[in-house]
Amino acid sequence: MAASQAVLAHEKYLSDDDLGRSESCGQQGCHPDIVAQWEASAHRFSSFNNPYYRKSIEALIERGGNEPARWCASCHDPLVLFTGRFTDDQLLDFEHPTSTAGITCLSCHAIEALRDVKGNGRYVISVPDEYPFARSNDDTRQWVHNTLVRAKPGPHREAMLKSVHQTMEFCGSCHKVGLPVEVNNYRWKRGQNEYDAWHNSGTSGNTVRSFYLPKEPQTCIDCHMPYVVSDDQGGSDGFIRSHTFAAANTAIPELMDYPDQVEEVQKSLQSSASVDIFAITVDGRTYGPNDQIPLLKPGSEVMATIVVRNRRVGHLLPGGTNDSNEMWLEFSVMDTSGISILISGDLDPEGRVDSTAHFWGAVQVDRASQAINRRNAQDWVATVYANMIGPGTAHTVHYAFRVPPGSPIGIFSAQLYHRKFKWYFHNWTFRGRIAPEQPDSLARKEVDLRKWELGPGETPTIPVTLMASIQRSIDRPPDITHPLWERWNDYGIGLFIEGDTRGALQAFSQVSRIAPESPEGPINLARVYLDEGNLGEAELQLEEAEKRRPGYLKTAYFRAEVLKGNGYYEEALAEWMTVYKVYPNDRVLLLSIARIHYLMERYESALQWIDHVLAIDPEDLGGLYNRMLTLGAMGKSDELSEAQRIYEFYKEDETALAVTGPYKQRHPSDNLEAQPIHQHTLKLVKRQP
Repeated sequence: MAASQAVLAHEKYLSDDDLGRSESCGQQGCHPDIVAQWEASAHRFSSFNNPYYRKSIEALIERGGNEPARWCASCHDPLVLFTGRFTDDQLLDFEHPTSTAGITCLSCHAIEALRDVKGNGRYVISVPDEYPFARSNDDTRQWVHNTLVRAKPGPHREAMLKSVHQTMEFCGSCHKVGLPVEVNNYRWKRGQNEYDAWHNSGTSGNTVRSFYLPKEPQTCIDCHMPYVVSDDQGGSDGFIRSHTFAAANTAIPELMDYPDQVEEVQKSLQSSASVDIFAITVDGRTYGPNDQIPLLKPGSEVMATIVVRNRRVGHLLPGGTNDSNEMWLEFSVMDTSGISILISGDLDPEGRVDSTAHFWGAVQVDRASQAINRRNAQDWVATVYANMIGPGTAHTVHYAFRVPPGSPIGIFSAQLYHRKFKWYFHNWTFRGRIAPEQPDSLARKEVDLRKWELGPGETPTIPVTLMASIQRSIDRPPDITHPLWERWNDYGIGLFIEGDTRGALQAFSQVSRIAPESPEGPINLARVYLDEGNLGEAELQLEEAEKRRPGYLKTAYFRAEVLKGNGYYEEALAEWMTVYKVYPNDRVLLLSIARIHYLMERYESALQWIDHVLAIDPEDLGGLYNRMLTLGAMGKSDELSEAQRIYEFYKEDETALAVTGPYKQRHPSDNLEAQPIHQHTLKLVKRQP
């Protein structure tokens, strides 16, 4: 089954019934609610019953055969893969029942173990352990089976819900992706990775470094499988874990006519982020979050800064396949009656987003500097930009315009939208075709030089979800319930992330002033000073943080950074070891401890800490690099050679960015988006005659 990473626990393939029959889990009266939830979920439509996935796999197989497509199959097409219908010497039957089954109940519950934490479907699966007559069509035997399960459910529960199923690494087995040479004919590339983004965040409870820490750590299960009311057998006190797996995919339930699922996914999206029109600068004077803005005169130069915060998502926002996701900001300037005068980020009559809008997601290119816009990740060589908002962080978006003549400006409006999928990919799925007289590309595994076009016909409509919105008028501040210090903090976070350290210092100074009891303002000031190399100011701010909240481990973490920078290695190590007792799986902390040992020439100890990081994530680039350095310092040439090979396998190709040049020249808006700090312009709204 190369290149699939899943393995069977026995030699023979599974039968169609071994992993199928999800409907029987509900029909037998035990789990009807769970099955009904699953039927509308994205898991149910993971395989060739998903038109987007099917179209992409058809194109992949056409150019590279079945082997690269099997890399996807252990997560997307388990029934096709494990029943032997995905071998090199046979054509896939996209209409076979196994091809449209998706991720069934037993696709997950028959998994026995994980091979490691590298993702890509690296699990071990076997024939499920079932009660007698579980597959019988005879009414009497079904009655016997159901009676046995109800009379003694313990063994069934233990067989179906193993300890591995309750770990976040189980979710990571498919929600962590790397593309190998066998798939892309290039080199290993990191794909989507919700697991490590969560694991290395404050949301998981694994790090104190996060700008915001939750009251309690949150898991994948907490967010995507919350408790819901149900009478299903096996539930707990009238509740079960939801199997809708609601996240961000509104397209599939819309196409498959599951309106309740669409609504649930939209509710998930609408609780994910917030938008704040934070600052308006008019002719050089800045009006802050609660300041009244004067009437804007024609000809005035105006700049606006919008803050978008990831409020609930425990991984990157947006997550998933960000070459095909679409999240953007619409910003408009209105007259006093609410009629738009200037705008950025609106939709054209065909449904395309204004290309000059601010986008979150990723734009990638192939060897020929062509966009990766058909989910053809196997062609991906370089990234033009990848804009995502991390857990507990915020981004700032900047706009600049000159007030046009005419009606006075009275209202600013910002709206955050999400669409699954991007306009072109959605239309390509249903109407995409090779343009006439294009050369055959079956031998071109590295790049597809054929011209694609959208053929005739209609494309179904998919939802555009308004995630968050805010208005601010000249006569009153925006109606925001979040504390003022928090709004300044979000603003500072956004400026800091984009590299505006001067602006971040001013923002965090406001946080420190407005919230005099909180250590977060001084700590964030210390972060910025550390980034600038100003250890003295960082130390002063951390002393203030300690006064405000004695013993706070976040203060201790950054205090160790100052101590290390000043050469006080033992003192820094003592601080970090105090943090380690509470946060033993913080990989950045572990590497910092390893670095201290390395600098003190305690190489064996350094190696132990590095190996701790690599046990959490064997592909962690920082861990691999530091392991290579440490082995070199120890003079272990043979081990060093192997460590260097592994590091170079996983590191980025530093020459690849050159490939983005031609694309950026052809797409100035994407080139602008790739700049850490940039401003968007607004266009005049066209009026209907």
